Amino acid sequence: MHSNAVRAAFVALALLAGCELPFFVPGDYAEGMPRLYDPVREGASVWVDRPEKTAAKSIYSRREHTLVEEFEKAFEAHGAKRPEKREDADVVVTLKVLAWEYNEVGFSGVRARDHIELAVTLTDPKMKRVLQRASVQVASDFRIIGKYVDSLYKKR
Repeated sequence: MHSNAVRAAFVALALLAGCELPFFVPGDYAEGMPRLYDPVREGASVWVDRPEKTAAKSIYSRREHTLVEEFEKAFEAHGAKRPEKREDADVVVTLKVLAWEYNEVGFSGVRARDHIELAVTLTDPKMKRVLQRASVQVASDFRIIGKYVDSLYKKR
């Protein structure tokens, strides 16, 4: 029992110190309707929509590019390439930021600890249909995006 208490204390200290633990990824994702019935094919071309450029800056614009980069990196891990044109993609990923809480400093370190709620829509531009809607909650750590994207390639 003593060793369990030591392990629990170590994990608690690591979390408080801001360490990234490989077995724990904060955040969550949930599939909505419609559900993705067939997994995304390895190597399929994927287009991640960039946030639209507007005259008025979005309150989230200072780090929106990070979301796009994290999604692209997660899809690239499955061999996905970005096509020249959006309509040539096998899958188009549209991101909508529903909420973004900035937490730039705190007890557990100085790295950005943003909490983000996203609405994610996957579409097939050739068939003009929605493949999946999902929500992704990022909690101080963008690794949850990789876990969500990995789930798209698994058999259902």
